Amino acid sequence: MKNQKNNLWGDYSQVYDFMAYHNSEYQEIIEIIFRTIKNLGIPNKARILDIGAGTGNFSIRIAESYKSCQIVHLEPDSKMIEIAKIKAYHKGLNNINFINSSFANEIELEDFDLILCIHALYTFPFPKTSLLDINRITNKDGKFIICDIGRVLDLLDWSLFLFKDNIKRNGIFSTLSNTLKSFKLAFNNRIIRNNQKRGVYWVHSHSELKSSLINAGFNILHDSIVYRGYSDFFVCEKK
Repeated sequence: MKNQKNNLWGDYSQVYDFMAYHNSEYQEIIEIIFRTIKNLGIPNKARILDIGAGTGNFSIRIAESYKSCQIVHLEPDSKMIEIAKIKAYHKGLNNINFINSSFANEIELEDFDLILCIHALYTFPFPKTSLLDINRITNKDGKFIICDIGRVLDLLDWSLFLFKDNIKRNGIFSTLSNTLKSFKLAFNNRIIRNNQKRGVYWVHSHSELKSSLINAGFNILHDSIVYRGYSDFFVCEKK
């Protein structure tokens, strides 16, 4: 099981952007987060950290939209980060720094005006301790945006939703043509679900994550439940 866990995100990298594009609920998270960033009013030359940044669905777009800011893309999986680097190269971005490492190993990080952690914290071995560390490296009055999967994935529920949603958005033929990738996605999601059930990944309620954020030293500016009830979204400010 150890090797399966280690290979999960490298394997997931092959279908992650496919999932992001074809999942309307994930697209909604992207739009919510970028509306939030716009409303927060990012300062000129801000330092922004994306923790568990994956293939760059957030960090790349931030770097593209806020070119006076310096973005740090932190991702432990080499295959995920390679995809993100290719995206940045094709967009000609030079304001993004890629670090291929886990958050726990990067104790030298500091002084960020905005930190994001999207669908990543629940995979950390010590998530509540990580929240304390995130608070430590956030500037005074700095902001923290987190969206985290807290409930155990119901694979049948998600499979039916995605199938119906994609037929509605893309038609039956396009949906069926992506069957192989859909099976690959389902296989990786099954590993995530099993890790949740085994206690390898953190399963939490909305109120539990809220209490953890407050205990870590954050004020809650906004919170909601998203991703069809599976994820918790918080906009925070360092006390």
